[in-house]
Amino acid sequence: MQIDIPEKVKKEMESNLVPFRFVVLANDPEKELPPAKFHYQLSDLLLSSTHHVAIEMFRESGKSSYALRTFPLHCLAYPKRGLDFIVIIKQNQRSASAKLKDIIAEYQANPLLRHNLVEIKEQSMNAFSVDVLNKEGERVNIRIEAYGKGSGIRGLSNQDRRPSIVILDDIQDKEDSRSETILSADWDWFLSDVIFLGRSSRIFMIGNNLGEKCVIERCIANADSLKFDAIKIPVMINGEPT
Repeated sequence: MQIDIPEKVKKEMESNLVPFRFVVLANDPEKELPPAKFHYQLSDLLLSSTHHVAIEMFRESGKSSYALRTFPLHCLAYPKRGLDFIVIIKQNQRSASAKLKDIIAEYQANPLLRHNLVEIKEQSMNAFSVDVLNKEGERVNIRIEAYGKGSGIRGLSNQDRRPSIVILDDIQDKEDSRSETILSADWDWFLSDVIFLGRSSRIFMIGNNLGEKCVIERCIANADSLKFDAIKIPVMINGEPT
């Protein structure tokens, strides 16, 4: 598959998820809506930030598309040793495994993504590990693992390698928010397993506000003590849609 991509665009794709998504992942570029400003912000936070981040965004904002589709595929196409072990956490194992399955299928079907593939080391419902070449021609292993909320990830590692980034995406829903027991258990798990893992891994959490006792709201409320950057992106700002 040969596509003539200008050098300027190639450089932009390497450092920014927005043009990468448009050029490599858009199913129909002519029908693509213009990206929002916060999509560029998401790109910077995912690719460049070294802080824990908790972001509340409205539904249909594209948050999951960037965090759980564009970002992992970008890491496979443009491997870096600081972004080589990605952990995905969804509400349950079934959802997490389904998301990983989608990533694997798209990666294998798109020649622009697997142009630097050397070898697939592991492929299952819970893990995808591949050796790829970086721009210097060095062999780098990129590993993606998928877990459901509540999983025992406290001591997670692979060959003495800790996750580079742990992405929590919509780990709770409205049904969870109606149960004090579930809300309490989820928060305890977050503090015991996720925050513990965050001592050596970066945590990136996105979700919706499901009440003051949901995990992301509690994390934002305690952002300073938990050492998180807390961000809320509303639907409207000064009467204008974001």
